[in-house]
Parts: sequence; C-alpha cells; structure tokens
Amino acid sequence: MDKKYDDMNEEERTVHDKAAREKEVAEQAELPYRWSQDLANVTVNVDLPKGTRGKDLNVVMEKRKLKVGCMEQDLARS
Repeated sequence: MDKKYDDMNEEERTVHDKAAREKEVAEQAELPYRWSQDLANVTVNVDLPKGTRGKDLNVVMEKRKLKVGCMEQDLARS
C-alpha cells in the first residue's frame, strides 16, 4: 500500500512530486488544449486553424464546463 503524502519523508515527497508532474505533463500532451491555473487565474490555450477569426468561434463558459468550437467543430471540451 502507498504511503499517505503526510507520512512521507522529504526525499519520498520529492520523488512522488516529480512522478506526479511527469504524469500530468504526459496527460496534458494528449489533450487538444493546454491549461494552467493559479489562485487567481485559469488559462486555456487551444490551437486554431490558420486564419481563424473571432466570429468563427463559439465559446461557451459555464460553472463547471468550458466548450470551444470552430465552424461547428468542437476543438476542446473540459
């Protein structure tokens, strides 16, 4: 059984944190978008086809969902 984080020593926490960061990077690489957050902001980056204009986009923000569409094609959904 894995130790609880609070029960780990500093070296174990360092190894655990590094593995968690690597896992997150790998998971993020598989998504059609990239995101980051801090205490005050959330940033979402979506690659768009060259020449895309603002009027070509459909962005829907709800309390627990963000949807970005381009010319009736979903680009990213969270």
